[in-house]
Amino acid sequence: MDELEEIVFKHALLNAAKHKGSANPGAVMGSIMSSEPELRPRAKEIGPLSGKIVAQVNALSPEEQKAKMEELGVAVEEKKQKKEEGLP
Repeated sequence: MDELEEIVFKHALLNAAKHKGSANPGAVMGSIMSSEPELRPRAKEIGPLSGKIVAQVNALSPEEQKAKMEELGVAVEEKKQKKEEGLP
């Protein structure tokens, strides 16, 4: 697995973890483009690759996905949302 495939695989695993084991290729692509801006010129290459890798990740069981995340050192960061009280 080359460096680009590994980046896509990590983002696909993160997306799957956030969505009950089912990653979305479009969301993975958006995640890569926002967190890895130096890869934006390679978007045409990353699009089809993300579709292929998302299919591989979705074929894994949730336990296998979790094991791969631990193997690659990927952790899900939970976002804490602020609840505003009162009138806007």
